[in-house]
Amino acid sequence: MKSLRITLPLAVAVVLVVATEFFHLSGAPLVISWVVGFLFSMITTTVIEVRLRMKKFVEEQKKEAAKKREEQ
Repeated sequence: MKSLRITLPLAVAVVLVVATEFFHLSGAPLVISWVVGFLFSMITTTVIEVRLRMKKFVEEQKKEAAKKREEQ
């Protein structure tokens, strides 16, 4: 999951570059495709990051709860 947040934007960038070259995009289609690709990359990276942080937070909460049970 951690490697996905790095490789996904790179893969989208490669696809956009290849699409720009092979489909000879210019003007509005070029700008639209790059904006959509950028937004897709940022949104998915953010979702992955939030999931990783929430997973870590839940694990920490479980550890704290177990520690409190041991104390009582």
